Amino acid sequence: MRIFGAVNFRDLAGIPTQDGRCVVPRRLFRSAQLADLTDDDKNHLSGLPITHVLDLRDVSEARHSPDALWEGAFYECIPATPKEIFGANPFRIFSRVKNASEAFDFMCNLYRALPFDNAAYRRLVALMQTDEARGVVYHCSLGKDRTGVATAIVLLLLGVSPETIILDYLATENEIMELRERLSLEWAQNCTPAQQDVLTSLFSAKRPFIEAMFDSILSKYRDFHEYIFREYAIDDAALDAIRSRYLTRDLNEWRQPAAHKT
Repeated sequence: MRIFGAVNFRDLAGIPTQDGRCVVPRRLFRSAQLADLTDDDKNHLSGLPITHVLDLRDVSEARHSPDALWEGAFYECIPATPKEIFGANPFRIFSRVKNASEAFDFMCNLYRALPFDNAAYRRLVALMQTDEARGVVYHCSLGKDRTGVATAIVLLLLGVSPETIILDYLATENEIMELRERLSLEWAQNCTPAQQDVLTSLFSAKRPFIEAMFDSILSKYRDFHEYIFREYAIDDAALDAIRSRYLTRDLNEWRQPAAHKT
């Protein structure tokens, strides 16, 4: 799906689970900020069953670059940034770290903190269980870190393997490469070589980042099933209901016009 005014806009459709099912189309979408959507983008999105937009950015970010919403979209901003982290916007982090090593360590610590006691992620999981939220798009600034961890949690919930989740996360690298290269050129005259290395690190989707998230969860909980139960109060019955809603064994059935799908 090509949305011209948003980077890294993706439907989770087709991602396979460990039990042989896959995510249905047109229900769960991830993205970078939606401030620059074109009129054509908004017309296209208004034709999809997306009823809710969940903004994971800090309030200051959302005020600075408000989403360009389309008719029928209900908007919420619930920051996903952990309280112990000074910010998750890469532009803000850039001004606070001195070199690529500091940037790498900061990102790993961010990913370790994001999965726990996170009101934004709990809201996303709650929306997945409500009838009024037929489709949800959730996003942060780049659609990489806060959105990447949100996607990992959603996919864990749906029974996707950690390695498949990591591969989906790494697809963000290609999605944001053009933006990173453009920023590098724009900032080249005002950045030292060390700052250029920081920029590259912050605007990259690296395997160690998302692996830090998994390791952090398993250092606190026995397994991912316990994590889902403790953090989101999802028991086996609720888990089965969510998976029945968002998974299918026949993706071709869902590729047809879906006006009456529930």
